[in-house]
Amino acid sequence: MLVETESGAARDLQELLAAFGYDVIAAVGTGLEALGLVRSCAADVVLHSVRQRGPADAVRSADLLLRTHRVPTVFLASLADVPALERALASGRSACLVRPFLGEELHTTVEATLLRSGLEAMFSDSDQRQRQLDAALEAAREDERVRVSCEIAEGLGRRLEQVCETLVTIRSDPELPPDVLRSRLGAVSSMVDALTSALVRIGTDPEPLTGPTELPLLHREDRDCTLETSAMRAARTEETKT
Repeated sequence: MLVETESGAARDLQELLAAFGYDVIAAVGTGLEALGLVRSCAADVVLHSVRQRGPADAVRSADLLLRTHRVPTVFLASLADVPALERALASGRSACLVRPFLGEELHTTVEATLLRSGLEAMFSDSDQRQRQLDAALEAAREDERVRVSCEIAEGLGRRLEQVCETLVTIRSDPELPPDVLRSRLGAVSSMVDALTSALVRIGTDPEPLTGPTELPLLHREDRDCTLETSAMRAARTEETKT
């Protein structure tokens, strides 16, 4: 898009840009007109002549074009106007050509501005995608924490049931041989140790598990004791029936 107040200069610029393969989609007289058309025209860059309205108007227009539409500006200015454009040029998002300029200078400046704008848009989109990925990853981690916590809670519940069953068995049979009593008390002690380890793990390692999520709470001797307890309870039930 071209902003030029003088029709003859605008026509010359359009011909020059067309010679380099650019399509001038609109030529307007003020920055305000450019702001009104830039979205519908889908302009990639605006060439803004600095003439009657002065550099302040051009800087304002360029700032709005960049902030609202992400469209960069190339100022076409006289040497006397350059100091007033320094604030806009300092950001690195605008460029300036001092009249008179050669066609190759115009071509090089436009290409550099388009390249810089494209890179900035790419990095901006990349940052946005990264933020979205980070948010999705954090949500997945939270779901995994909840799942693992539920599994740990379920494992703790099973272990507490086993402890209670073993203690009930010991209390219900006061004439147990000493070696059997020691074995069952040892099993209870192992279960309590496992419960303590699981609770410590929950408090110190909130991150999701990276391996299998089956809780390693049961030792072999614990399982044997539990089976023995169940078998003994079944035997006592049969004796009661008879």
